[in-house]
Amino acid sequence: MSNDYIHYIKREVIINYTEDLNSPFFAELQNYDSGFDSPNFHVTKSKSWPIDEIKEDDVIWLIGQLSSRWGRLPPSLDAKIVVGEVNEISIGENKTKIRFGAKSGSIWFPLVDASEILSQLPVELKNGTTKEVYSPIKDNLGQAFQSIKKVHDASVLHQWESEVLNKDMEFISYRIADGTKSAFLKVENQVRKGGSVFWDRWSLPRRLSERRELVSDEVLDKLLSEKIYKSSLVWGIESKKYNEVGSYSSKEKKLAVSLGKYEASIIE
Repeated sequence: MSNDYIHYIKREVIINYTEDLNSPFFAELQNYDSGFDSPNFHVTKSKSWPIDEIKEDDVIWLIGQLSSRWGRLPPSLDAKIVVGEVNEISIGENKTKIRFGAKSGSIWFPLVDASEILSQLPVELKNGTTKEVYSPIKDNLGQAFQSIKKVHDASVLHQWESEVLNKDMEFISYRIADGTKSAFLKVENQVRKGGSVFWDRWSLPRRLSERRELVSDEVLDKLLSEKIYKSSLVWGIESKKYNEVGSYSSKEKKLAVSLGKYEASIIE
């Protein structure tokens, strides 16, 4: 019988990032490998309970709350990791980390407000008692799930997954150079209205979302195109540099217009 676990991952919109692609910045809080379309693994340096109980076919749910200088979005489920191989890896100085490989069934989620289900989620304590640890009023998501918790009853998470995967998804197209703030505010508006949103600052690993216009990657192009095809609507955040020749936004707008899915979000 498999068990479910849940873990908070810090998510933050970075504006003034380095252009050095070899910088440790791009590895900070980076728990993903090359899994553009689905997670490849999750790691933790913790050795405390219940880490030693997690085994193949268990599920680790990653949650976060995307923050920025303009505010924070509601809590959302980031990913579902179906655990494959579990390894302890040396990181030097007699320290190790636990690597949970992700197998088939692992998935990234779009941004959807999960405040209600997380507030109702019972976690199991080491002594066997259960407790609901997150309170939207206290806004304590990071504190509540900063260490991996064992979920006592994960039915609400599996139901949420089914509902989200069957929900219409909106795609946010924008320029990092001058459209990030407006994109954030648009995402916030749509998510608080109950929408499901694909925005790369949430829906891609940091090393891609923070430097996507500094690299040319066929795999990334393919993924973004697939998300546009799957979306019900594409919001174009039309900043001054939006739709410049050669930018990702230009490619995204062209495809969205051809599919009849494009709607401009004018920056005032």
